[in-house]
Amino acid sequence: MNWEPFFRAELERVKEKQQHWDQLALRARQTRQGELRGLILAMSADMQAIQHLEQTLIEIYDNIDHLNPKTGDQMGLALCLHHIYSAMESIFERINHTYDHIPSTANVRPAVISDALYQQLDEYRSFRHVVRYAYDYTLDWNKLERLVSKIPSVIHEFRAEMDVFVRYVQASIQAHDSEGM
Repeated sequence: MNWEPFFRAELERVKEKQQHWDQLALRARQTRQGELRGLILAMSADMQAIQHLEQTLIEIYDNIDHLNPKTGDQMGLALCLHHIYSAMESIFERINHTYDHIPSTANVRPAVISDALYQQLDEYRSFRHVVRYAYDYTLDWNKLERLVSKIPSVIHEFRAEMDVFVRYVQASIQAHDSEGM
């Protein structure tokens, strides 16, 4: 019996399956790259919002009576801190969402922030909770002023750690681009 026609037909089926899997892999790489590029753009927009909020906070802080601040000024500062932390949290949520939905078997990522920054941010998270849910709470001016005075350095550290993470994401995109070639 001549097996050559059978082997040729089988080889064609294998080639077709391989082409199909190659197309699926290409689509997955393109989706993964698009998700990662979208993440970088969204993080950039959130970082710009944080910068704007920081400028607003500084403007309010520089124009108040520090010995006898008005309730409205304190509330303005508290709200800026609330929004700054919320924007940072939004970045973390975007990262988690992106990495949870990337079609890949290797969707592992490094830690986004250091333990030291986590500890600092946890204080702002706690403060945000008070601002958000304690409607009849009187703000403690000393605590508020301490948080306001620390936020520029916290934002600086946050920005630096996000820059490191963005470089990781960009390297991932480049690696995926190289795979597709």
